[in-house]
Amino acid sequence: MQLVPGSRILRALFLCLVVALAAAMAVGCSAPVSSDQNETSTVPDTPPDPVDFNVVILVIGGPRYAETFGDPTHANIPRIWNDLRPQGTIFENFRNEGVTKAVSGHAAMLTGRWLDLAEDGSELPRIPTIFESFRYENEAPEVDKALIGGKLELEACTFSSHPTYGPDYSAYNGVHTMSDTVAHDSLLLVLETHHPRLVMSSFLDVDRKGDAGDWEGYLAQIKVADELVYSTWNYLQSDPFYAGKTFLFVTADHGRHDDAHGGFEGHGCGCDGCRRLMFLALGPGVREGHVVPMDNAHTQRDVCEMLGDILRFPTPYSRGISMAEMFEPVTGIRTGN
Repeated sequence: MQLVPGSRILRALFLCLVVALAAAMAVGCSAPVSSDQNETSTVPDTPPDPVDFNVVILVIGGPRYAETFGDPTHANIPRIWNDLRPQGTIFENFRNEGVTKAVSGHAAMLTGRWLDLAEDGSELPRIPTIFESFRYENEAPEVDKALIGGKLELEACTFSSHPTYGPDYSAYNGVHTMSDTVAHDSLLLVLETHHPRLVMSSFLDVDRKGDAGDWEGYLAQIKVADELVYSTWNYLQSDPFYAGKTFLFVTADHGRHDDAHGGFEGHGCGCDGCRRLMFLALGPGVREGHVVPMDNAHTQRDVCEMLGDILRFPTPYSRGISMAEMFEPVTGIRTGN
């Protein structure tokens, strides 16, 4: 089935799944009946509070699908493929159908729109980011949302130029020019210190090595990013704030030219090498070992829509569609128990 923008039926299904999962988790996390009580417990006077989910998005800068999910050996992503993939869902046809560069690719996921932004970071998106929408709807503090990345130009994605939103609703700005290992350390420090509920963090050394034409370095940095993704997931499972109620999405901002369009050294065109991206979803209720096939195409715009569904707030400016295929049917949702 080919999904089309504006699919309200699938979005409604996604919302039903999220609400059902939240209710199931809330019941599952309630206090057990003590041994001196009757085995038949009474119904509480008030229903349990719904679970507040969290989302962490890890963006690996500029790996081709051919060197990640498209490589039959998966030699560069052993942790993602062998350890994490069986726990979640992968999308075979996830794409950047806008400008295949770093700032615009990040902005597409954060706004749900295709925007052609200056790559030097001098231009803010005109559409509000998911960070702003969340803070606007929930009166959340700045540290509840964070953008952490290894490229200073990504500061442009912390808030928009939209007159209703803007800097008063910005994400926590953890963007600096830094290596992937430093970016990972910064991410874990922010998670441990502030426990933000919505985070996007970027590992950009892969893109740097690719842009430099360093093939061996490019492959080596994909392997580094693979380990950092695995480390992040393990941290989320060990922290009581995040464990059992946090989604991790692993993807890329853009790919690189395929061999017919100039090779791995560059990117920015509309070839399949630049557009087709890896996407892995992990978290409560996500199907384990599941593959969303080629004919169910999704794009970066759908990430914004998905975040609004999971965190339960409107995304009226997004033009994305729901990604509900990653979830178990309502009757099969896991409660984390």
